[in-house]
Amino acid sequence: DYSGNDIYPVLDDGQIVEAKLSSTLKLKVIKDYVTPEMFGAKGDGVTDDTTAIQNALIECETKKIPLFLINTYAISNTIKLTFNKSRIEGLTSNARIIQTDGSKDILVYERTYQNDFSNIVLKNLTLTYSTYGNTDTAGIRFSQVGTPDLFGTHDSIIENITIGRAYYGIYAGTQEPLWNINFNRIIMTKIVYCAMFLGDGFGNDIQLMVKDATANPNVTRGVAFQCSAGCLIDFDIEDWTGTLFKDESAFSPIRFSKIHIEGMILMAILIDILQILGGFI
Repeated sequence: DYSGNDIYPVLDDGQIVEAKLSSTLKLKVIKDYVTPEMFGAKGDGVTDDTTAIQNALIECETKKIPLFLINTYAISNTIKLTFNKSRIEGLTSNARIIQTDGSKDILVYERTYQNDFSNIVLKNLTLTYSTYGNTDTAGIRFSQVGTPDLFGTHDSIIENITIGRAYYGIYAGTQEPLWNINFNRIIMTKIVYCAMFLGDGFGNDIQLMVKDATANPNVTRGVAFQCSAGCLIDFDIEDWTGTLFKDESAFSPIRFSKIHIEGMILMAILIDILQILGGFI
């Protein structure tokens, strides 16, 4: 009995809406993704959207659907992902998360004892602090709750990610294994202490750019890249004041596919040179 009257367009603004076809017939739009806006986020870069993003991730876990980000979201607490096979993807150039509390991590993948994470996807997103991250905070942290185990995070993709003003850009402790993860086109800017710290794991392919050394002048620079297990890294460094990298692996050294250094002031130069030579042997 559709008469052709009372037709309204379907709005695609991040909300689940209804298209009214007639007074008796309605078509509900079902989306296979969520956005923070569906849960009340403003996405203006000022309003605190922490709760909206966290609630959106609960929906992602329940329905096994991705979270798409289209705007700039301010947060005041850590965003935690506690479930496997999560997918977060920015769909516009404005997609970013700004942490306003320097004492908090921005994004944490937190698994429980003897539960591994796999098939994680994180793409096309900027994670940054409004000022600078305090000591030991991270833009992205991989962690585990409970007794350390041999499980970890593996077979995942982290791609087109920019991290700014963090103390650690990406951090995984010495007892949090990462393996077979593709870190593609990772850009670190204004990093306070260490761009990437991978404490344990192997077989990770990393494409990393570290640039703009004008970070917090009150903190002594550490290591641009530190790893205790074998990785293959494409390394592009601009204006880093500090040690280039440190390989603590006892069994499989860092291997470099390409190194580009521009405007660097190196400390511990001899150690760095030996590390580079060791990576090619």
